[in-house]
Formats: sequence, C-alpha cells, structure tokens
Amino acid sequence: MTTLDDKAPGDDRANAHADAPAGIAIAVGRAEPADAAAVAALSHAVHAMHAAALPEVFQRADAPALAPADIAREIERAGPLFLVARRDGDFAGYARAELQDEPATALKRASRLLHVHEMAVRPEHRGHGVGRALLGAMRAVAAERGARGVTLEVYAFNAEARAFYAREGFAPLRERLVAPVGDPGDAPAS
Repeated sequence: MTTLDDKAPGDDRANAHADAPAGIAIAVGRAEPADAAAVAALSHAVHAMHAAALPEVFQRADAPALAPADIAREIERAGPLFLVARRDGDFAGYARAELQDEPATALKRASRLLHVHEMAVRPEHRGHGVGRALLGAMRAVAAERGARGVTLEVYAFNAEARAFYAREGFAPLRERLVAPVGDPGDAPAS
C-alpha cells in the first residue's frame, strides 16, 4: 500500500490527504480478497441510499446484497483497478474502475479512458481527503496506462457526490435523460 504522505511535493497525489487532520495518514493501494467483507458492507450501505432515492430503478435495500465472496472474485479480476483506502489503518473506502478503449469512428476520435464504476467512502471518513486520495490514485493508474482522462457517473439526486466531483475537476460531458413511456400529456397534473 502506498502512503500518500510519502509522495514527493511535485506528485499530484502528494496533497491528496490535505483535508486530513495532522498526523492522520491516508493510504491507497490495491484491494485484496481480505478487504471483501468491508467493501461488501460499504457497497450495501451505498445501495440502500440509492434504493431509497430511486426505488423504481434499484432493488429494495433488503434484497440480497453482493456477498463478500462475489466481491473477492471481482477484486481478483480487476487487479490494480480495484483500490481501497485506509485512514490511520482503518478501512475508509474503495474505488473500482476499468480501462475503456473506443476506436475511432467517422465522427469521433479514438479514446482510452479509465471509467470509475464505483467509489464510496465510509461516512465517518468523509471530508478528510479519502475520496480525493482514491481519485488521485485512479488518476495515476490512468496516466500509467495511457488513458487521456477519468470518467464516472453520478445520479442526479446525489448532490453531495456531484459537488465533490465538481471540486475534483469533473464536469458534465453529456447527460442521460429519462422519460416514462407514453404520451407526456397523459401524466396527471401536479
């Protein structure tokens, strides 16, 4: 695991822990199968938040969650693209990504991007640089693998995450809009 406190001042990840109280170390490294139970518990908590906000999209919060064994298999498959963060040794969060290569088309240029599928920080560790450290590590992986950028998706209801990602330099590229099937005129007046 890399302790971000040990990075050189010129390294973009050097300040990833800037919001952490003095003496608190944030370490980000490759997830190991032993992290699976902690990742599964945090993933379930995030799922519950999504299920409460968008019950028409997500399975109920009490539906069977991903088991630690499922997470352990994903950790093995994803390798260095599945990271965990620890704050003073305590599991604080995780991020999972994949490289996405798109060939050139008649209209678009070829691209290689690192897409972050999931990122979560335990509530008691939010606001202390953990998310910034995870994104810094993902940016480093992206650079090492020749990606031109990092992408992610966030649900519109999640104002806290949207604000965090904006502070980290993420900006909308396109928006996915959703409408119910049927004539909009058939909807009840509100």
